[in-house]
Amino acid sequence: MNLNFWQKRDYLKQHGGKELEINQFIVSDFVLSKIVPVLGVRPYPLSELSLMVSAVLWSQPTHIFEWGTHIGCSARIFYETVKYFGLKTSIVTGK
Repeated sequence: MNLNFWQKRDYLKQHGGKELEINQFIVSDFVLSKIVPVLGVRPYPLSELSLMVSAVLWSQPTHIFEWGTHIGCSARIFYETVKYFGLKTSIVTGK
């Protein structure tokens, strides 16, 4: 899959809505080519992986505070998303 096909900012739907609307083709390509090879689909199925990525892309937070199960999966998903899409987001994880 060639993710360079999409422009970096094309992941947001550009019609002024306030709902979480993201181009799922871009998110799906990213999840399948960058996230699944590293983490697989356990403990998160594809739909949850897409939701996590979509939420970060839509909200573009300055910080993410993550203190999950201490295995690092969600922190890694957030890290890969922020890195790939060039967001200026700090990720803080618990121990």
